[in-house]
Amino acid sequence: MSSVVPVCAAAALLALLISSVRRTEPGVGGAMSAAVTVWLSFLIAAGAVYMYGEFSGLSDNGFSEYAPYVLKCAGIGFFCQTAAEICVDSGERAVGSKIMTAGKLGMLAVCLPLVKELLQTALGYINGRV
Repeated sequence: MSSVVPVCAAAALLALLISSVRRTEPGVGGAMSAAVTVWLSFLIAAGAVYMYGEFSGLSDNGFSEYAPYVLKCAGIGFFCQTAAEICVDSGERAVGSKIMTAGKLGMLAVCLPLVKELLQTALGYINGRV
């Protein structure tokens, strides 16, 4: 968490710099934007690797069976939000909205086995079988 604030501050400052450079030199601004995007993508990938390691370490506590669901949902969320923001920035707000809807449905589909297990457990308690 402590590294998120400086990275966001640096990204915001770079975005302001890119915006001012793009007014005078559109090609240079585009290249700078691409470089910042690549830099942030590497930071996100490093964070995902760290989270995967942390979730893998939960096997002693019995949570390892849930880690793939959490990681898949997080990945779907990040990818869909990024794609939707690209569409909105390109002027295709409706397409971005549909991408977000598809992402939500994708996350629900990934979690259906967990929901099914939760409902079966609840019904077991209700019927006195557990």
